[in-house]
Amino acid sequence: MQALGYPATWPTHCFIACGAPVFAHTNGYGDFVLLDELGPPWPVHECYEDRFSLRFPSTPGSLAIRPDRLEEYDAILVPSLPAVRRVPSRDVKRVNPSDLVGQGELSAIGYVQDYVERRADRLAEKLTGIGQQLFNRVLGNRRSQITIVTSDLKSYTVFADLSASIIQRKDMICARLKAVRIFGLPDTEALFLADGILTLQGRR
Repeated sequence: MQALGYPATWPTHCFIACGAPVFAHTNGYGDFVLLDELGPPWPVHECYEDRFSLRFPSTPGSLAIRPDRLEEYDAILVPSLPAVRRVPSRDVKRVNPSDLVGQGELSAIGYVQDYVERRADRLAEKLTGIGQQLFNRVLGNRRSQITIVTSDLKSYTVFADLSASIIQRKDMICARLKAVRIFGLPDTEALFLADGILTLQGRR
């Protein structure tokens, strides 16, 4: 899609396969998505999710690019990635989870800038007693920290459960996030927690 330079959302019908009523959305940077509904959790239309992909039951949450769609995939998505990755870190704006507490789920689609395995364990060591118990209860199995940079140059630092996923730097992923308030951590009022991580596997 051509970059508009501004966000836009409009009702339409699925032109990929099923013809169902959907909403088209772009952030204005050449990105594009079809949604089933507007508002949290912003469900992505299934035909759009699967337009390039084959799902593998043996690897939950993982996709691979269909061989018959590689050329189209490369033409639409791959050229846009280097421009995003080369952006100086000073141009990327970090999203503060404290600003989004209580606003429900949101989706972040972008590339993995960095990740730290078991980061939550090290943070929990700084807490004692009930503070540590509350922290571990809120995070649950989301022990790894991922930093995602989206096409509109926003950075989300997220805690996720990666026990069933293989994540590498520069992987393209879609994460379903929620900002939650955290008590007891120095200089930290809230964190982003991921309830779903979907990785896209294609040619690098």
